[in-house]
Amino acid sequence: MALQMARTFDKYGVTATAAYHRIGNASIQDSGTGWGIRFQVKVYYSASARTSGKGPIHTESHWTNLDTSSTSEDQYNMIKFLYEYLKSLDSYENATDV
Repeated sequence: MALQMARTFDKYGVTATAAYHRIGNASIQDSGTGWGIRFQVKVYYSASARTSGKGPIHTESHWTNLDTSSTSEDQYNMIKFLYEYLKSLDSYENATDV
């Protein structure tokens, strides 16, 4: 499970037309006002770059609140929940599931 979309990396002066975004580390934390998930997204130049053992060219951190009163089954699959959260962000509006 991952997301794929075009992504420009100004730091490297390159655009990856099919950048591969994969959830990395994730941890559930008490923020003092409720529960949330802090997680990383590792971005690879492409899916083949990842499967051939290349490292990510970018890593980003995210935080989302966790609704502990929800009975939604999707919420119990944390990885699926985090990908759905990413797709709700403007910066991931063009991402597709791969």
